[in-house]
Amino acid sequence: MDQTTSLSTTDRVMGGIGLVAGAIPFFITMSSSSSVTVDGVVTSATYRDNLALGCGGAAVFFGLLCAVLAAKNGAGSTRIVTGVAVLGLGVYAILCKGLGLVPSVI
Repeated sequence: MDQTTSLSTTDRVMGGIGLVAGAIPFFITMSSSSSVTVDGVVTSATYRDNLALGCGGAAVFFGLLCAVLAAKNGAGSTRIVTGVAVLGLGVYAILCKGLGLVPSVI
């Protein structure tokens, strides 16, 4: 009897969820900023976007999960690269959008 195995599409679903989570901070923002001024000179300033931090963290999680599941199931390098790309999108969302560490042009 010939038995065929079907690969799970879980890694694709996880990649899609991560992609959506990583893209949200580029359209919606919930940021807060504060600064301290002494004698007219800004001595410290903070910027934080809580939505970008949460969505970026979710994208990192789902991107990592996508890449690991794709590698485990032998789904091919395209799905692994998709997971790594979603992982990178999540890191970018955290650093650029969430913490404002890297100047963002988007």
